[in-house]
Amino acid sequence: GEVDNNLLIFDNRIKHLKQRYGGENLMRSLCYEPCISAHDSQKFIDRRLTNPDYESSLPREIMNSKTIGLRQFPLLDKEVLNKTPVVNKGSIPRASTLKKGLTFSKPPTGSNDKSLKSANNQDMSPALIAQANWTFVEKLLKDCKVRTKRM
Repeated sequence: GEVDNNLLIFDNRIKHLKQRYGGENLMRSLCYEPCISAHDSQKFIDRRLTNPDYESSLPREIMNSKTIGLRQFPLLDKEVLNKTPVVNKGSIPRASTLKKGLTFSKPPTGSNDKSLKSANNQDMSPALIAQANWTFVEKLLKDCKVRTKRM
């Protein structure tokens, strides 16, 4: 088949660079050097300009003849502009909705922390602990399902 002109330009530039800098081991020059292949590239570009691949038809008027006299911007519809945006279920949650769910509290000090845990463990029966663990696991599963649906 035909060889693309852009590919020829690229191949010629690479060939010139390899000849100039000693074969396969291309090294960068330490100072500025003018592009020597620009003249050859310009020949290919000029040839493409004189022989276009495709010529499109002239543009024509799309608007009907009644509105040709009116060249003003139409009035904006207030009802459309004042609508609240629709939030998709799969959209990313906004920062404001994330902040609503977050609560920041001071962490308890080390000595009080141990006494609170021991007091909570003594007050709770094994059945209550199991129930609390089960509800925690259910919440985690629901959260995982919601996140995987988003993905």
